[in-house]
Amino acid sequence: MLEEVQRAVDAGVISIMLFGIPAKKDECGSEAYNDDGIIQQAIRLVREHYPDLVISTDVCMCEYTSHGHCGLIKGDTVDNDSTL
Repeated sequence: MLEEVQRAVDAGVISIMLFGIPAKKDECGSEAYNDDGIIQQAIRLVREHYPDLVISTDVCMCEYTSHGHCGLIKGDTVDNDSTL
């Protein structure tokens, strides 16, 4: 990943957006807020090597949930309030 970031920086890019696909998924997307999750580790690594680079992340739950929906499921619908 750092090689890709270096290429971007060399090309003049000043910000990046990270997308993570965790190895472990569950119904509540708990890896999204795991301190040692894939994105959290990536942010720390990039920040360590490129402290001035602006880092954004995708915060949609769909990549973290086992069902692939963008939020917590209540009944047969996404419960936006409990997701937030």
